[in-house]
Amino acid sequence: MAAIPDIEEIVNVPEDFESGGGTTGAAEEGGADTDYLYVPTRLLFPLIFVNPGHLLGLRTNKPSLTPRLQLDVQATPREPGTASPRLPLEILELIVGLCDRRTQLNVALVCRALICASRQRTFAAVKLNMFGGPAISLIPFASLLDSSVRTIIPYVRQVTISNASSLGTEVLRAIECAQSFPNITSLRLEWTVQTYRLSDMGPYVSRLPGITDLSLHDAAFGTFSALTSTVSALPNLQNLTLAYIFVTDFDEAPPQQDERVLAKLRSVECYDGGYSSSRDPSVPQRLFGWLSSLRRPPPLEHVGVSLRVADVAGTTTPFGDYLSMSGEKLTSLAIFLNPRDLARNWTKLDFAHLSIAKFRSVRVEGIDVSSLYLRSIGEGLLRLLSFVLSAPVLRTITIHVFLDATEDEWFESLDKKMNWAALERLIVKSHGLAQVSFEIDEWHEGKRKCTAFAHRVRELLPITREGGILQIRTPDGEERS
Repeated sequence: MAAIPDIEEIVNVPEDFESGGGTTGAAEEGGADTDYLYVPTRLLFPLIFVNPGHLLGLRTNKPSLTPRLQLDVQATPREPGTASPRLPLEILELIVGLCDRRTQLNVALVCRALICASRQRTFAAVKLNMFGGPAISLIPFASLLDSSVRTIIPYVRQVTISNASSLGTEVLRAIECAQSFPNITSLRLEWTVQTYRLSDMGPYVSRLPGITDLSLHDAAFGTFSALTSTVSALPNLQNLTLAYIFVTDFDEAPPQQDERVLAKLRSVECYDGGYSSSRDPSVPQRLFGWLSSLRRPPPLEHVGVSLRVADVAGTTTPFGDYLSMSGEKLTSLAIFLNPRDLARNWTKLDFAHLSIAKFRSVRVEGIDVSSLYLRSIGEGLLRLLSFVLSAPVLRTITIHVFLDATEDEWFESLDKKMNWAALERLIVKSHGLAQVSFEIDEWHEGKRKCTAFAHRVRELLPITREGGILQIRTPDGEERS
């Protein structure tokens, strides 16, 4: 195969480009009314093997490039039969979507026809960092929305409010700021200092009726009813994520008589840190108990929950009751295991009250190798995987492992304490299993430690009938599969 030409050779279009070698124009007479970019045939093939951004010549600053990229619907090939292959504008937009953020920003500078496609991706998310008070973030941001930059407002889909201080009112002011974006569909609140307990945000988030995704991370609420009121104030909510939510007072949430409350909710994930004792109520259990009490519980398709020993130790729980009463649409489950709570009590796990017969996809999170000093972790992990693989209609299982240890002995312990032969037999018995995925997050920045563990996993992949996936993520962002 001929060598791929340098990008400068691709960008420097020959002089006969305008006379038949290639041009911009619309479809022939009688064809579809679509904008096209004509590219010489000899230049089209190498573009398949280079960065998509090269198609638009984004690695050159030559001003002569700009007019060649602007689409002209009035132009047509001068000589019939000599027109080059056409690239519809829709294809160019898809190519731009594969580029990185910097390339997408440059696209809007050199090609007028791709401005909207570029802005839809580069300005889709806005993050309000509240660290330092509203004078640093909200006031300049509000002024920015009144300037010429307001042209980006229609493209914003997600707003993230981060690092709100103990003043508390900053969160509410930021939510008011989010009302400036009419097309917002996702709201994320993360890392609010817990010296301030959020009150009922329902009246504020209700002014954002288009929200379909709500994520609350490391936030504190004064009462449980304040949390439920905030969630139920969004009529179009489809995806809810609550991670490490702290509640001071677990009061009784007022009953909801409206059948339309959370009627569109399809996915709920709720994880806590496991800092409270097993006798205290956990936010996930209270949340699913509240969902069950609704006049018409939402028809969920996916649930994610953190399990504590008290949740799977032989007693019925609100989450277990919710699984029993849920409909046929609920087919996806994510289980988060908190090592602070579960690692010391693997032998106490009893899954008799958790019904997983209906699940087709299960994801197991939170397996932390740093807790390997415990003798029973291998036995407990095998018991958990045995329980999951017993689901009769299970098609996909994903096992997510954190490798944050710094001692080689810990990884050797994992190899010794894990009964790999028993796990292999469990996978073989699961005849309906189509995919087994192992995801390894290696957070230690020094010498890579997961070689032995990854080797063991690779030995399991052949028995998964070509449905095995191993993915390793390292601190430098590298991913290996």
